[in-house]
Amino acid sequence: MISLARQLPDNTKQIIYKIFSNNAYFAHPEHLLLTMLLDSRKHIRELAVKRLLGARDKKTKNSGGVRFLKLPKLNFEAADYIDLIDWSNCVVTEPPLTMNIKDEYWKEMCNEEQFPALTF
Repeated sequence: MISLARQLPDNTKQIIYKIFSNNAYFAHPEHLLLTMLLDSRKHIRELAVKRLLGARDKKTKNSGGVRFLKLPKLNFEAADYIDLIDWSNCVVTEPPLTMNIKDEYWKEMCNEEQFPALTF
């Protein structure tokens, strides 16, 4: 949808971009990580596993407490969904859905050529 919005007239594009920015929950790093883990492209899955394991290593003191969802700043020039946010400028936390899955599983998944079949 963002790529389609780029084709709109400038005045309309600014309105649409503001709406996307106000509703950018879909682009939260945890959501993007989950999507990347299921991507059909192996290199994207490998990148997701690397970021996921990195987030596990950097758990904060409050990792068990209430977590607040901060809207990420969107990159409207992104060519792929993995570039919708600036990963180097955001706090990447592990999605709760993956917390009970061992590191070894993720590492094995990176070695598979085929699309992974995840069962949670």
